[in-house]
Amino acid sequence: MFGGFAGAILFTAGRQLMALYLSSAAVVSAYGAAGSLIVLLMWIYFSSGVLLFGAGCARALEEHVKDVPPPQEDAAPATAATANAAAR
Repeated sequence: MFGGFAGAILFTAGRQLMALYLSSAAVVSAYGAAGSLIVLLMWIYFSSGVLLFGAGCARALEEHVKDVPPPQEDAAPATAATANAAAR
């Protein structure tokens, strides 16, 4: 859920920034017919980066949640001696 939210926020911000850039810069006219291809490649590059960042956030959060075990009601507090004994 968090990864999707982060990706959606970045995607929306990037879309607005890309629209602002395209309205102020003359990329299409500077490169002629290849300008549309350059804009398309920029958008694909940005979108794939946002997708991968959102997926990475989701995976990191999932691994963090899995690493924290739920507390047991009858468990004794952990000490250094019990941690060393369990490691052996």
